[in-house]
Amino acid sequence: MNDFIPPAKPIIGDDERAAVDRVLRSGMVAQGPEVAAFEAEFAAHFVEGRPTVAVNSGTSGLHLGLLAVGVGAGDEVIVPSFTFAATGNSVALTGGTPVFADIEPETFTLDPASVEAAITPKTKGIMPVHLYGHPARMRELAAIAEKHGVALYEDAAQAHGASLDSRPVGTFGEFTMFSLYPTKNMTSGEGGMVTCADDAIARNVRLLRNQGMEKQYENEVVGFNARMTDIHAAIGRVQLTKVDAWTATRQRNAAYLDAHLADVVVPPVAEGAVHVYHQYTIRVTEDRDGFVKALREEHQVGSGVYYPIPNHRLLARAVCAGPGPSRDRARRPRGRVAARASLALGCRPRADRDGREHRGEGGSLMTLRAGLVGLGVMGRNHARVLGGLDGVDFVGIFDPAPNVPDTVEGHPVVHELDELIALGIDYAIVAAPTVFHLEIGTRLAEAGIHALIEKPVASTAEDSRALRDLFAAKGLVGGVGHIERYNPALQAARQRIADGMLGEIYQIATRRQGPFPGRIADVGVIKDLASHDIDLTAWVAQQEFVSVNARTTHRSGRPHEDMVVAVGTLSGGTITSHTVNWLTPFKERVTVITGEKGVLVADTLAADLTYFENGRIQVSWDPGEFRGVAEGDSTRYALDRKEPLRAEHEAFRDSVLAGEARDIVTFEEGTRVVEIAERMVADGLVRRVGLDSV
Repeated sequence: MNDFIPPAKPIIGDDERAAVDRVLRSGMVAQGPEVAAFEAEFAAHFVEGRPTVAVNSGTSGLHLGLLAVGVGAGDEVIVPSFTFAATGNSVALTGGTPVFADIEPETFTLDPASVEAAITPKTKGIMPVHLYGHPARMRELAAIAEKHGVALYEDAAQAHGASLDSRPVGTFGEFTMFSLYPTKNMTSGEGGMVTCADDAIARNVRLLRNQGMEKQYENEVVGFNARMTDIHAAIGRVQLTKVDAWTATRQRNAAYLDAHLADVVVPPVAEGAVHVYHQYTIRVTEDRDGFVKALREEHQVGSGVYYPIPNHRLLARAVCAGPGPSRDRARRPRGRVAARASLALGCRPRADRDGREHRGEGGSLMTLRAGLVGLGVMGRNHARVLGGLDGVDFVGIFDPAPNVPDTVEGHPVVHELDELIALGIDYAIVAAPTVFHLEIGTRLAEAGIHALIEKPVASTAEDSRALRDLFAAKGLVGGVGHIERYNPALQAARQRIADGMLGEIYQIATRRQGPFPGRIADVGVIKDLASHDIDLTAWVAQQEFVSVNARTTHRSGRPHEDMVVAVGTLSGGTITSHTVNWLTPFKERVTVITGEKGVLVADTLAADLTYFENGRIQVSWDPGEFRGVAEGDSTRYALDRKEPLRAEHEAFRDSVLAGEARDIVTFEEGTRVVEIAERMVADGLVRRVGLDSV
């Protein structure tokens, strides 16, 4: 094989490109609303809501953070001897002195004993680095800082999501810097985040990043231009939605390497620590250079030495005021050994799409292998999306029909499910007729394969429960293709409802009408189409159905119903109505959500969302008496119109990577939909009693 696997590479996909386009179209490209949103979302995601400030690089974050807490000339800050140069450089840039302490050989992080020995009356603070994604020994370092009355800062450039004793890094020190450089665990293209212990420190950082201004032209201090742009923030916001799944994959990749590497020292994880593996750094005790050469030339696997020269030996340190002759000669043997023996291997969430999978026999490590079952209309759409999905190798299709081609866009078509399973797939998309879902799902589960099954999950509630229980017992991710959840209009509506825009939800009414889809042969309009409305109604309202009644009619000569009108009640008291048929010569997909403050109307065909606000009318009579509502302002929202099918695929891919359901319709939820659909079908068959017989 000649495909080279680099040790690190940024992951940039269609979502990030779309986010950049959105900002460019807005005309606001400098620091603006995207930056503010990114700061808030980052804080909530990683550091329990601490005040957070976005800057233009990780180094700027360290520099401004140190200045914000008062580090300056005459101050010493203890940092590791073994790390990237920016840690020490940032101290020197304040006019202070970086004092280099030794590291622990196991985790490559600051050794508390070496730190305590380096403390002098000039010591202002201690700044550990959570190197490679492993948290430093914060318990001991915090105790030392408290004992000597010095501050604690954190360099978490490589540690997004790492924690110690269930406490996230970034919440121990007066400030913490997270880097957003392209090869970090998540990126904004370039940038950094500074998380702060209090609002005062955060305000200082904001002043320093913006020429010393909080209000335009009112310069309070001498500052810098270290702002992040909205373009970079938009990228970061997208990456923030993906980083947890990527981290889970890094951890799985690390576990695989732990189990399969020999004759090297693999990275241990300290008790109580969560390692996020920015780098999977081993120690090669003999002939590291020969090992690197063999990886590259014999296996086409890249690696990296981070870092070949201990910081205290860098030439740049000559320009810094040293800590004194005796301390400058202090031995830091473990840092020197790490510089000679450490080697980082690839542990990133995926290899190149066209590159070789980095694994031993049996399947992929960096890239998921996916297969497709069914080449009908929906199956071909799935094939299109799978063929361009980041982090996925689309390896083949199963369809037993005799008239299907041998390949579809270069992907082989096999005629037995066992042949598809034999291709070593990690997960399958099932777009076969509903009557076969139980059989196909069962065989996939028995083979240990995750599955996304087109709705309904199975023909009957009993079959649905069987699949649900089997996948749960096997520890597999099972998802159902209720694609409407990923429609931009409904997603935006759900978020606005959650934010309180409508207040209490009174009613949800859906209309789903159109021509008969010739692909349908084994179910009626309720399980094929009304199942969407059952799912989206409960999901949007975040309430369960507690009752449902329906009336159906059969007009096409088929054994299944063609039209249904249904009403229901949700657990929170919301009432629902649903008009569904496939005998209308035009298509309509509308959801109307009525609340105490107004109405949201989602047109899922156009991916449009409009808000009609209740008007406010002053009356001279009894203001406590209910007088109805009046017409008020209306707003049609501009939405990112991402293809729902691609969003569904990305969510399922990320769930498989994480090993748990994340933003997908689970088999449990899909089973509930089938149960409610069966109640509609049964109720629709009951003969109505004539008024003259009541």
